[in-house]
Amino acid sequence: MASASPNGFEIYFDDVGDGSSSAGGSPAKKGRGGGGAGAGAAQVSRCQVEGCNVDLSDAKSYYSRHKVCAKHSKSPKVLVSGLHQRFCQQCSRFHHLPEFDQEKRSCRRRLAGHNERRRKPQVTSLLSARYGSSSIFGETFLNYSWQIFLYCC
Repeated sequence: MASASPNGFEIYFDDVGDGSSSAGGSPAKKGRGGGGAGAGAAQVSRCQVEGCNVDLSDAKSYYSRHKVCAKHSKSPKVLVSGLHQRFCQQCSRFHHLPEFDQEKRSCRRRLAGHNERRRKPQVTSLLSARYGSSSIFGETFLNYSWQIFLYCC
């Protein structure tokens, strides 16, 4: 769309902007999570462990995304926010030490879910799923039918 200006030139409304255009003439793109203090300044990602402050700008994206250096991601005990914690490999977060078993790097909650997914179903649970746990003879029937199955086959 165009309109005539007082000096005789046509003005195209696509060219008129709010002053937020880049050098190429198109509007500037806004990054994720823009706004807030220091949105225009480049923020350097640093390890969040107290006393570390390692610059993570050259580290792998995993470390800079979770704000932990490679050394402290594998450490059994670090100081974060004044508390002794450990980095969980499954959650990618720091947890309090009692949430871990011995020297494991995954918290107990995530390990339980992992083990449950890996665990093979028990034979009796397969039979009860097939015949139902509300059979007339209950568990005795399931055990007896399993013995017959083993004897026949």
